Amino acid sequence: MIENIDINKLEIIPTSKLSAQSLNGNKKPSATSKTIWIFKEHIRAVDLYCYFNVRFGKPNGLFTLLKNHHDSDNLIHWDYTFSYGDKQLTILCKTYYIEVIKNFDISDEKKAKEKFLTDIKNDFQNYGRDISNFKKSLEPWVLFVNPFKRLKQVIESQLDKLEKIAISEIPHSLGFDPRTKPTKKTIKRWEKDSKEKVDKYVEATSLGLSVSMLLPVYAESFINFIIFMLAKPEIKKDKNTYDNVLRMRINERVSLLHENCIGFAQPVDYNHVQACKDFHSIMNKRNEVLHGNINPMNYLFDSVYFEYRTPLFETFRDIEYDTYKATLRGIEFEKVVDDYQKIQDFISYILLCLDAKVLEHVKILMDTVHPGWHKKENRLGVLFPSHAIEGIAVYGKSINII
Repeated sequence: MIENIDINKLEIIPTSKLSAQSLNGNKKPSATSKTIWIFKEHIRAVDLYCYFNVRFGKPNGLFTLLKNHHDSDNLIHWDYTFSYGDKQLTILCKTYYIEVIKNFDISDEKKAKEKFLTDIKNDFQNYGRDISNFKKSLEPWVLFVNPFKRLKQVIESQLDKLEKIAISEIPHSLGFDPRTKPTKKTIKRWEKDSKEKVDKYVEATSLGLSVSMLLPVYAESFINFIIFMLAKPEIKKDKNTYDNVLRMRINERVSLLHENCIGFAQPVDYNHVQACKDFHSIMNKRNEVLHGNINPMNYLFDSVYFEYRTPLFETFRDIEYDTYKATLRGIEFEKVVDDYQKIQDFISYILLCLDAKVLEHVKILMDTVHPGWHKKENRLGVLFPSHAIEGIAVYGKSINII
């Protein structure tokens, strides 16, 4: 039985020969070994790909031949199949790891796997300059979190939770009615119900306040994302000019979008469109909410008169209202949903001002959780689909994965 794989004896098989083998069915599947190797740490896929390209040429595997070449939406991104004497070994690169399958077993699989990886990494130095030159030909991208999409997901998740709490449907029973005679049974039930309702009020207050604070940030992230995507070249290339655009007051930033950005088919009518007026009202509350400014008239929930130290009530509240309901003032589910819809209407209006082709591109990027940024060309792109798959094709019940 083989003890180790000598990487110097690996020979690439022409893709045409692999295709013929597959069509003729005259070869056993390459994955007949009882062990599959997985490489996730200790080597980078890009380094291995560069090494194989320099040493053997482009990927020759059948998965590479048959994959979708229009984008990166593939289960297997590249693969190499080598002959090793009269045997075969295939290396597959998936999104989350590298998989090595072979049609032969080794006496000590774990030890052989470690030596195989070490030998390949040591062999890098023999192709160092060629690997470096090849890597320079690759497109350098970085993945980043789309702040607009993340905020949208968080807000919608919190609104969903707030809706399920259904505070407005909770029966009013936290306080005692002096016209009824309490019993031990009713008091016990009141204590139990009160605890559950109190927890709901606390959670509703937390969620409502969180959404109300995030909405202005969400709206501004949309504006800044539009500027980031569509700012005119002369603005993008001058950092000071670009920063000055972002530092504009929000009404000026929105009003001048069609002047500072490409792709607008019509100007933004900030002063007359209702969606912009509603947006402006919400943004006016931003500093008050985010900086904790105190304005009693914006938070009032009742009026009361005093003669010296004697309170004279206009209306009678109850302990439930004073303790919990009052804290929901201005952040009730209905209110925050209405504000969220106003922001959505504003976003829709701005998007409708764009050229149709630009609009299609912008909507795709807005909905991408992890867009890509080309470091050399300073441009955005969608690098991966919104879905992901992770798994290993196991050939038989006795397969070991190491």
